[in-house]
Amino acid sequence: MIDLDTIPTSTMDFQLGGETYTIPTLDALDADNVLMLLDKESVNRSDVIAMFRNVLETHAPGALKSMTMAQLTSLLVAWRGTGDVGESSPSSD
Repeated sequence: MIDLDTIPTSTMDFQLGGETYTIPTLDALDADNVLMLLDKESVNRSDVIAMFRNVLETHAPGALKSMTMAQLTSLLVAWRGTGDVGESSPSSD
């Protein structure tokens, strides 16, 4: 899986229940498999969600357990915007 033990170069903070959590941004995850994912022609949404869940489990396990689905979705959208993984748009050749 993704090695999240390295100190990220870029982080984002979020608050939940009076606690502030800091997680690495999508750009900060530079493991080989992340780079391969970002280079893929079409990025699978479940791949991004799996990466996000891994980031939360590693850096903010308490937050993950107490989040509602709406909070999780909002945070995922904000986190996804920190990387170069664009919306899947059809390319016109």
